[in-house]
Formats: sequence, C-alpha cells, structure tokens
Amino acid sequence: MSDWREASETEVFVSYSRADQKQAMQVIKLLQDAGLNVWWDGELKPGSQYLDSTEEALESAKAVVVLWTQTSIASNWVRDEAMSGRDRNCLVPVSLDGSMAPLGFRQIQAIDFSGWKGKAQEPVAGQLLQAVADLRGRAIPPIEHAPRFPGISRRNALLAGGGALAALGGWTLWKFDAFAPAAATNSIAVLPFRNLSGDETQDYFSAGLAEELRVTLSLNPQLLVAAETSSRIFEESNEGLEAIAERLGVAFVLEGSVRRSADLLRITARLVDVTTGFDAWSQVFERPPDNTLELHRELATSVVDALFAADDLDVAITQRPGGTDSSEALDHYLQGLSLFRLAASEETDREALREFERAIAIDPAYAVGHATYGWALMIVGATYTAGEELSDYKRRAAVAARRAIELAPNAPEGHAALGLILLNSLDLRGAREPYQTSFDLGFGNAQILGAFAQFSAYLTEFDDAKTSIARAQRLDPLNAQVYRTSAFVHYLARELDGAKSAANQALVLNEDISTVHASLGDIAFLDGDFEAAREHFRSEPYALERLRGLAMVEDRLEGREAARARLDEMITSHGENSIYQQAQVLAVWGENEAALDALETGLENSDPGVAICGAEPLFDPIRQDPRFAAILGRLGLEA
Repeated sequence: MSDWREASETEVFVSYSRADQKQAMQVIKLLQDAGLNVWWDGELKPGSQYLDSTEEALESAKAVVVLWTQTSIASNWVRDEAMSGRDRNCLVPVSLDGSMAPLGFRQIQAIDFSGWKGKAQEPVAGQLLQAVADLRGRAIPPIEHAPRFPGISRRNALLAGGGALAALGGWTLWKFDAFAPAAATNSIAVLPFRNLSGDETQDYFSAGLAEELRVTLSLNPQLLVAAETSSRIFEESNEGLEAIAERLGVAFVLEGSVRRSADLLRITARLVDVTTGFDAWSQVFERPPDNTLELHRELATSVVDALFAADDLDVAITQRPGGTDSSEALDHYLQGLSLFRLAASEETDREALREFERAIAIDPAYAVGHATYGWALMIVGATYTAGEELSDYKRRAAVAARRAIELAPNAPEGHAALGLILLNSLDLRGAREPYQTSFDLGFGNAQILGAFAQFSAYLTEFDDAKTSIARAQRLDPLNAQVYRTSAFVHYLARELDGAKSAANQALVLNEDISTVHASLGDIAFLDGDFEAAREHFRSEPYALERLRGLAMVEDRLEGREAARARLDEMITSHGENSIYQQAQVLAVWGENEAALDALETGLENSDPGVAICGAEPLFDPIRQDPRFAAILGRLGLEA
C-alpha cells in the first residue's frame, strides 16, 4: 500500500464495490506500479472524515477509474462517484466481470478486464494505463518487472536436503532441515476458495474443496504447504497476497472461487508467485456437478505441474490416499466436517456424525471418511456421554479407525484417529505405533504433527516432541493452538522460558484461547512467583483449570482453608471430570496419599488426563512413591 497522499495530489481515484475489493486491489496495484498517485478508500487516515476526504479526492482527481461489476452497478456510492467523473470528463470505466455499465454511463466504452490475469503486459492493462495517461496529460513510464522467478524444481527441493539423503524420502528430509524457513521456494499457501454460487449454504463446499487440495498437496514431501488454520485467517481479510504470503512465510499463494449450480461446477484458480507478483498459472475448470472428484484431481495435477514445470521426476502426489471415488460421498463428508468444526452444539456435532455415516454408507471403501468418523465419535462420546454409553462410543470409534487403516494403510488419518482413541482409553502402549505411523505419513499435516508432539511429550520423548511441534509451527504459523501445544511440550520438558515464550505467542494470536493462562500460572508457580501465578489463574477462561490453579496458589498465599474452598468449588462444579486436577492440587499440597488415590481412581475411570502424569512437574512430590511407579507401569511408562 502506498503512503498517504494529500487529496490535492491525487492523480487517479478508483471507485469500486467492497464485494469486489480483491479484484480492485489488482487494478490499484497496476496503477501504483506505474508510478501513479492512486486514491482508494483504503488510503483514509485513521480519524479522517470519510465523506469529506472522499469528496476532496474525487473532485481533485485527474482520472476517475470506475470498476463495474454486477455488484457495483447496484451501488449508489459507485454511481455517484462515476457521475462525478463523467461530468468532469475524466471517467475511465472498466468492466471487471464483463458487465455492461448502467444506463447513463454507456457513452464511454468500458475496458473489458473480465479475462485479465493480473499482468501489466496484457493489452487491456496497457489500454487502462494509456487512458489514464491521456487524462493526466503526460506519458506513464513503462513498468519495470523483476525477472520471472523460475518454477520450483523437484530436484532442487530434494537436493536441499543434502545430496544422497534425497533418496530417503520426506521424513528424512525433514529431520535434516530441508524445510527450514529459509527454503521458501518450496512453500505454498492455499487460501479458502470463495463461494460465488449466491447460496451461503454452499460455503462448506468451496471451503472443503480448498482443504482437500491443501491436504493432497501436503502429501508431497518436496512441498511445504501452509496449514488450514493459518490460511483461513485471511478468508475475510483485505490484505494483499504479498502481505499474506509474508505472514505465512510462503513463496506461492493459490486462490480461487467456486460457482456451483444444479447443472455446472465451475472453479477458477490462480497460482501467484509472490516474488514477482505475477501469476505462475491460472485456469478455469468446468464440469458437471457429479464430476467433482475428476475436477479436483485435475486441479491438483495442474498446480503440481505449474510448481514443478521444469522437473521430470515422477514423484508428485495428486490424489489423496484413502479418498473416495464418489462425489456424493465427498459432499456428505465435507458437510460433516464443516458442521463438526462449528463446535456449535451437541445437535450440530451429532448431525456431523450422521453426515459422516452417510458418506461411508455411499462409499464403504472411503478410508478418510471412516477415520474422520472414528475421530468424531471419540470426541462426541467424550464430550456428551459417560459410563457404558461412552465405552460404546470408544468401541465404535476404534472399529472405524481400524477399518480406515485396513482400507488405506498409507493414509495418515486412520492411524492418527486410532492413536487418539487409544490414548483417551489410557492404552499408551497401543497408541505408540499408530501415532508413530501417523507422524511418518503425515509430515505435511500440522494437526497430525501437533498431536504427535503432545503424545511424545507424554512419553517424555522431548526431542521428538520439539522437532514435531517446530515443524507444525512452520506449517501453521498463525495458529494459536499450535503455540499452546508448544508451550505444553516445553513445560513438560521443564524448559520454562521456552514454555512461557510459546504461551505468550499463543495469547498474541488469540487472547481468548483456553488453558494458556493456566500454563503461565503453572510456570510462575514453579518459579515461586505466586502473585503472578494467581493473576494468570484468575485470567484463565476455562473454569476447571482456573479453580485448579487457584486451589494450588492460594494454599501458598492465603492458607489451606481458602485453598480448600477452591478445591471444593471445583469438585462441586466438575465432579468426576476433575479427578486428575484434584490429584494435581493434592500433590502440590503435600497430601500424597490422597493424590495417589485420585490418580488411581482416574486410571480406573480412564480419565485421559492421567496419561500426562509421567511428565507432569506438579507430580514431582510423589514421583518416587512406589504407588506412582505402579501407575506409570499400568500406563506403559517408565518410572
């Protein structure tokens, strides 16, 4: 964005509809790159009077560029600004989508930008610059471009890992740091696709297609693909692609749109090389709606071909292992995923389960569908059920995950789901193998990496945990949950400075994230700064962790009676769900036998929190007790 210029210096005023801002920014950049002083509403200073500043800039501009679309035609603001340009004989109309200007503005032929690919060398770009130059009264110097950045070479990306090591596969490359931030040329972000169908209920489909493409690309060991959470932050953002790429640390950005009707599925996509600002590739795909998967595979192949145009190594993956051959099954899967991610209510969670069930009923060989169904069953069961009903949910979840592995042993999702299910059943011995396999197969998936990091920390295998979470942070640099996991890993490793740094970064990204203030409270408590610990615990939004922390710290500051009141409040509010937290408090208080009793009860009830106890610093007061060693033994951990 250019610096603020006074309205009296304005050469070009650009009028557009907010809904068209992404396309408008390309036109604005074209004009600015030509050395023109461009005014648009993003140039307003904080505190400026909108109407006064806009009117002053509009009336002083030498050229008024109006960007007509179906949306802007209906905007009274755009029409008024176009009228000013027309009446002062300085109107330059541009049609972004092929729409005809409204009545009263058709006497000047609009420049058709509907096929413009964002490049200054295209004839329509030259027409616009010439029209502005004519009104400006002097020529515009030619735009100088940086040399075209060469396509990513598969061979170069592999060689970055260290010569002969390339033959050892993606996991080895990672271990030898081929994916360090400096290796930016092998990095890409897939932004959420825009839904242009005019039907908000289709949002799940456009977002889901982008996510499917992101997962498919991430399976390529030679690519570094920004994760979904970080990429979705920019769904409603007005930031330019260069700023987005800088924040995500990528060299290429893929963006697109989806228009879906009863008769046609149309996807428009473009791959932008951030180094130059130009398209490395763009294409429009059209298929009947029941050919969604064919279109998706063609899109993935086109993107990979564009990235590796100069390479002849046949190692790129353009089809997701464990996927489906049924567009209908995929549609139900995407609906289920969208509902589950809402986390809106028990009703929407259970409807998500029904959508997953429909998907695997349509295609019983849909391995990713079975894996996601198993994962969702585990979460829904743990959240909304107890006792025998919970046991049944865990059993069904394990069946679904094992079926996914049977159908697609090379897909990471089934192994990750089974690891989660066994971990939540406190079968750490059984969970080790599926977690390790998911790690080996899912090196490009930040969610899988984060889960593996957490599990490794439970086992006190901190080198693996830190390596895994560091890569997850590289893939998902704007995800507060990743930094929360990093803080947890460093805390369990007793690296309190690293834990504090990661926790603070999580709060920068999301000030309302749960359990992070509790982690900072634990760190301050272990450092002996009880006042700071109390402030963090008081700021914790998750009541269970807040009360647990206050029961610990108030024992130091207010005495046992005040602390006991906090513990009683926690037990009253959370009952059996607080057994592990009760054990933490009692251990800190020095009530060792009661703490061990609570841990044994949690073990019998399969309280997932008990899985952490082998690494938890708060249990150091009872770590040498034979009963504690026996608990670790039952978990499959060493004392």
